Amino acid sequence: MDKYEILVAGVGGQGVIFISNVLGYAAQRAGYKRVVGGEIHGLAQRGGSVASYVRFGEGVYGPIVPLGCADIIIGLEFMEGLRHINRLSKNGALVLSNVRVPTMGMMVNNLAYPNSLNVLSKLQTLFDRVFLFESRNTPCHFGSLGLENMILLGAIVNHFLDFPIGEEDIQESIKTLTKKNMVERNLEAFQAGMKLRPLIT
Repeated sequence: MDKYEILVAGVGGQGVIFISNVLGYAAQRAGYKRVVGGEIHGLAQRGGSVASYVRFGEGVYGPIVPLGCADIIIGLEFMEGLRHINRLSKNGALVLSNVRVPTMGMMVNNLAYPNSLNVLSKLQTLFDRVFLFESRNTPCHFGSLGLENMILLGAIVNHFLDFPIGEEDIQESIKTLTKKNMVERNLEAFQAGMKLRPLIT
């Protein structure tokens, strides 16, 4: 694959930057010579919006995925994934967790979540690849918001045959970038994610 563009969205505390670092390092292991990325932070605290970009392959220069060019959007939080839908390519995959974490903006403005099934059914008329995963209530979750990133990543690696980074490169990246006391838990979360099946496809 000549070029691949990833956007990861979530809220502070979900490990948005970590999953992006794992993907970038794994892409280098997979043989991609050019890997660039960047991130955008909302409120600089737990619960604020965070988006990160990982771009690799030929012809990739700037850090931000252009509008309509993302091959995959990974929404660690449901609404945050939807927030960036304008960057998804027509043939791209929208992968959402059903986790809902109200942002400070939603709480301040007393905004309610929309009905997820209604939203997804409308999106499926616009995009061919829309998926919803349960990334919270898994045996390895341990009640940790920060493990949902690895759970969802495992689901993606297993479910998408065209995903350009393989299981081995991801696992080695996790081992390299994770603090020693969290390596086993992150690997367990990744493996648990590989067993997940989408709630909606």
